Amino acid sequence: MNDQGVCVVLGEARINGETVTLRVVSDDRPEMELAYRLWHEVYVAELGMPADAATRAAGALRLPPNGSLTLLACVGDRCVGTLRMSYRQRSPEEFELSFAHLLPDRACGVLSKLVVSRPFRRTLLSMHLLIACFDYNAASGNDRLYDTILMSCT
Repeated sequence: MNDQGVCVVLGEARINGETVTLRVVSDDRPEMELAYRLWHEVYVAELGMPADAATRAAGALRLPPNGSLTLLACVGDRCVGTLRMSYRQRSPEEFELSFAHLLPDRACGVLSKLVVSRPFRRTLLSMHLLIACFDYNAASGNDRLYDTILMSCT
């Protein structure tokens, strides 16, 4: 990761007649604001959670940078889906919130915050996010950071 963090376009998919751009960003990038808006939209506005309960449910609506990466699915400048990738070696704060402690002898990766906006649910968007995640990890060598993947999503 360089001083500017990570922002890589992974590809595009055609879903619901719209072009969805998939990209991966690090916590220190301004593009993370798009993810924060989607998380607030789903957890607080749509599900009606009070902000403090939503913060607990989402892990956090605004996360401090900890080395994790987030996949964004965007239509124009609107985020319609996310998937967060964390690795024990790079983001210990994230693991305190998960169940990785159940496998203390394993190098774990955690996928979390698989969130899709309402118009894109029951489409292939979640599948595109998961495939892009695995492809990115394989291409970047991140798949060597773990031998077990845990998924922790609301």
